[in-house]
Amino acid sequence: MHLGCEACSPRWLQVLSVHLYLEDNELYAELLNHWDPIVREKSKLFLDEMGGLMVTFKAYLTTYGATDQIQASPAAFINETKALFEAMSQRIVREESDLFVMVDGLPVLETP
Repeated sequence: MHLGCEACSPRWLQVLSVHLYLEDNELYAELLNHWDPIVREKSKLFLDEMGGLMVTFKAYLTTYGATDQIQASPAAFINETKALFEAMSQRIVREESDLFVMVDGLPVLETP
């Protein structure tokens, strides 16, 4: 799969796919079972609001997975790329400024 731009190399797309999968299916699964109810609540809120990003990303790849698809609808490609990057940026900012800061500040509990 090639998106017609060097920044969108198959390796980068693979890394992003794995990252989104791990966050949505591993990290958030752990946080939803966290001992602190505030962390559980916040994690559920974040997952409900931003957990669909992987589905959006896969649809984007399906739609614009080849150069001819991009050339057929360049304006739509640009708009959807901007929207996708904006959604990813918002997720990163919110996670790093809110959720991860909260989790990092909590004590680690020993498990038996």
